[in-house]
Amino acid sequence: MDRIHSARNSTYQLIQSYNIDTETMTKNISKIIEIFTQTTNGFETESCLKLKEEQMGRFTTDNCYAQISTRIKYGLDGKYEIAVGEKAYFVTDYFQNDISSIVYEFFLGPLYFGVYETKCR
Repeated sequence: MDRIHSARNSTYQLIQSYNIDTETMTKNISKIIEIFTQTTNGFETESCLKLKEEQMGRFTTDNCYAQISTRIKYGLDGKYEIAVGEKAYFVTDYFQNDISSIVYEFFLGPLYFGVYETKCR
């Protein structure tokens, strides 16, 4: 919960972006942060926080970051896949391939946010 609180009180730091104009990306990041803030307001009562780290999985039922990313995804009308995690543990190798999709990543305090265009809906 400390990392979530820290992120809520941070400004974002863009890591990289591809195939999206700055205005649209900035608008989307603002919306992501707004949804993140709304989602994590009162988050202390979420059952995922009762799990030990080794008990956490990849689904909304057993991972707080999965809950957050799913709420952000649907808050953006499902247009993007969203990855949220602690930046000390989160690495993507997405950029080793040809990039033809909209992709952008940013830090919000100690958290990493990856935004990837959804090709099939």
